[in-house]
Amino acid sequence: MSDCQRQVGDFKEALNSINQAISIDSTDLSYSVRKADILYDLGNVKLAIEELDDILSAEPEYGSGYYMRGWCKYLDDDTEGAIEDLTTASILEPDNSYIYITRADAYMKLDKKELAEADYNK
Repeated sequence: MSDCQRQVGDFKEALNSINQAISIDSTDLSYSVRKADILYDLGNVKLAIEELDDILSAEPEYGSGYYMRGWCKYLDDDTEGAIEDLTTASILEPDNSYIYITRADAYMKLDKKELAEADYNK
């Protein structure tokens, strides 16, 4: 339900729905990742990152969590922090091309063209 609400731009209702889903099954980390996504959509980047911090504290091998936190940090202009999280994500999920594209964009932001090119070519 929250995905549909999010697609039509009803982010507050999407947040209510995902919070309800988390209250029913707090073990499904994908719900918490969706919550972080919705928080970001609402302009609460810091809260989104905090939600992802909580996920990664509970599950430090969760590659998608590092990817999402890296994405949020990149969009929040914490480029170095983004690269660190995206590097961890690439170790945990080496076949996820989105990680390399996002990290390449972050490298470009820092004018590290060779590193960016290497990631774009993965």
